[in-house]
Amino acid sequence: MTAIYLAMALTNAPVWWHDQFQFLVRRDLERIEGVRVTNAMGLVPNTDPSVVNKQRIGLARSADLMVVLTRFPSIEVGQDIQARGGMRKPKPTLLLSPRGQVLSNSLLGTPGTARREYASNAENGKREARLIFCHVREYLDIYA
Repeated sequence: MTAIYLAMALTNAPVWWHDQFQFLVRRDLERIEGVRVTNAMGLVPNTDPSVVNKQRIGLARSADLMVVLTRFPSIEVGQDIQARGGMRKPKPTLLLSPRGQVLSNSLLGTPGTARREYASNAENGKREARLIFCHVREYLDIYA
């Protein structure tokens, strides 16, 4: 079983992103045989921030693969990436970004990270989710 941690902005993202879109991406990824997807969406609201941070970092470090949707910036997701990169033996992290999006060198240079770009289409979340699925599937086929 391959555990995937799906990381994305929650605080600074529009409602459709963390409601509808994350559902579409997660649903598609869970169709891959032998894959289990976790994310921070299930964390209980109004929980002590230090507890949430500890849980998120724990999810990031324990997953076999972390898939990061970078469309909207997130300090928390950056912390998750750095936590994985700082491990004695960094685990793979796949950064998925809309074509042309600028990412920081600290993300791109973190040990264990790979980047894939996709054509973004805000009017068609299903198509964008499918493109993300295809990149993850290809990555798993090549590196797993």
